[in-house]
Amino acid sequence: MSKQDVQLEPENGGEVRWLAVAAAGRVQTAYRAFLEHGQACSECAALEARCPEAETLWVAYRGERR
Repeated sequence: MSKQDVQLEPENGGEVRWLAVAAAGRVQTAYRAFLEHGQACSECAALEARCPEAETLWVAYRGERR
């Protein structure tokens, strides 16, 4: 199974993260990254809206679903 790297760049100037995903599981992996971020992010827990990094992860997930 081949792998593809997806670069996630948060708008808030945080560190760039690379997410290596298998071609067949990109949608599931992108959604899992979004969910795991939401569980660990204090900013997302305190706000009713998504933080910039969560929004970046959500956009990546939505892009993979298309």
